[in-house]
Amino acid sequence: MPDAPDGWEFRLSPDQRLFAIYEPGNTPWFIPAPAMRGRFVESPEMNRHGWTRYLPASEAAAEVLRIVSAWCVEANEHGGVDAGDLAFRLEQAGFPLPDTEEVGRG
Repeated sequence: MPDAPDGWEFRLSPDQRLFAIYEPGNTPWFIPAPAMRGRFVESPEMNRHGWTRYLPASEAAAEVLRIVSAWCVEANEHGGVDAGDLAFRLEQAGFPLPDTEEVGRG
């Protein structure tokens, strides 16, 4: 993930109880809290603690498909990439694959 996004972005905390807002030109990240309070957090700290990007489902699906499509083209045209590379690219974009235990519960 880049240190600071280019445009508006929302992230969820690892436990998905908090959210943060990034407004271009008004850095750093803002984490709202009750009673009109909140705190500001720099991008490296957000990345270090594992906050994940939030996108509406349709935008997230489109981004995942773009990543998979680019990976398929690279695998077909150049070779040398495998499923681990795809999983890494998805994770770097904020779409980690679920644990195998989570998949079984589906």
